[in-house]
Amino acid sequence: EEVCPIVVDDYGIKRKAIYYIPTYPDSYGIDFNFCNKCGKCVRVCPDISLDESERYIEVGAIVVATGLKDYDASLIKEYGYGKYNNVLTKLEFERKFVGGLIKPKSVVIVNCAGSRDKNHLPYCSRICCLLSLKEAKLIKDINPDIEVYITYTDMRSYGQFEEFYNTLRENHGIKFIQGKPSDIFQDNDGNLIVRSEDILLGENIEIITDCVVLMTGFVPDNELFQKLGIVNNGHFPVEYVNSSCSVDSNPRGIFITGAAAFPKSVSETIIDARESANSVIEILSKDFVENKTPVAVINSDICSEIDCRICITVCPYGAVYIEDERITINEVLCMGCGTCTATCAAGANQLEGYDNKGVLAQISKMINDGDILAFLCKWSSYNAADKAGYERLWYGENVKIIRVPCTGSIDAQMILKAFSSGAKGVLIAGCPPNACHYLTGNFKARKRVIALKELICQFGINPESLRIEWIGKDESKKFVNILNEMNNDGKEKT
Repeated sequence: EEVCPIVVDDYGIKRKAIYYIPTYPDSYGIDFNFCNKCGKCVRVCPDISLDESERYIEVGAIVVATGLKDYDASLIKEYGYGKYNNVLTKLEFERKFVGGLIKPKSVVIVNCAGSRDKNHLPYCSRICCLLSLKEAKLIKDINPDIEVYITYTDMRSYGQFEEFYNTLRENHGIKFIQGKPSDIFQDNDGNLIVRSEDILLGENIEIITDCVVLMTGFVPDNELFQKLGIVNNGHFPVEYVNSSCSVDSNPRGIFITGAAAFPKSVSETIIDARESANSVIEILSKDFVENKTPVAVINSDICSEIDCRICITVCPYGAVYIEDERITINEVLCMGCGTCTATCAAGANQLEGYDNKGVLAQISKMINDGDILAFLCKWSSYNAADKAGYERLWYGENVKIIRVPCTGSIDAQMILKAFSSGAKGVLIAGCPPNACHYLTGNFKARKRVIALKELICQFGINPESLRIEWIGKDESKKFVNILNEMNNDGKEKT
């Protein structure tokens, strides 16, 4: 560290390109964003390597604990970050203030800086309000004479932090202003002027201050999630954490912990870390892990003839990819939803235990004239049908049920086969919106059904006889009512 010639400004703290990191165990790290590879550190310590070549390590589990990543404050043009010296991010302010580099007489803390804003971050990062309260308390602890303002959209001090908020408001003289600043600029005397609405007063105000702290929101580490094959579409991977990649599915050995999954407080992160540690121990204690779900299988000879590659774009887990010019399935990543199989026009992509040939044969043998075929998702509507049986709810004996892993696996061929076999109606019942075990399988099924309704009209089939419904696992009465309506040509059974 002593011989390194590169000095880095790390959010208000000066350090070298090689610097001490208080991890466990303690170590030094190299910031390759600034290191010029002069080699001076290598000459005094032969254990240091400046080689950035890739290394491959075989592991049984990966824990993603990358923490919080700030939204770029310079993108919020109206707040003057980077233009005015004393408009700072929360980390810059804390380091400079505690280090005595700045000694403000007045501080305005702007909550929701870029958050809950369609032009920046449309969501709430949840813990920014708590961080603003912490900074306000820090300021008052060091110098009670400093005036502190906090502007906010909604003050979200959940749980025990509500008492902390009330204490600051009532005992420390901190001024809370409900409203979002519209503009921050500098006057001729060098003072910062914060223009904001005050909803409680019902008027616009201007605050003269010498320091502004921007409580920006947080963003996911998209680059890392892409490397791990976790599809998050630019958002925090909440769907990955809460979907079928839980105890119900194949253990992938990838655990997203703490604020890497979504902004969390320290106490919540510690709890999350313990859960991830237990999950890792459970996996590593086994000699091998057996798949709990079927996986998709691709006939490369058939697939290569068509080479449409549509299945790659629809897989919610990134399990379908190209290797040596062939479409390949990563069995570890595949969760067995079958969404990719339904898009394969050539039939080259099949799901173990649910292959097209078998399902079509099942439909042909079980459907008679006047029957209703119900494709039920095993996570939701199939459980509703089970519950209907326990509750002795009645629906027609002509209803035939096929249990599927996800409604996203049902293709047009299966539906047309049901109608050609004499079915008077086909019901596709999936998980409610935003509750699909496979992220968007239910929405993909809905799009497919809407398109298919136009097609069956050409065959003289009433499009209303094909229905897709959201049915939760406890909605047994809704399930029965829909079937009775279909049996009565859309009229409720009396």
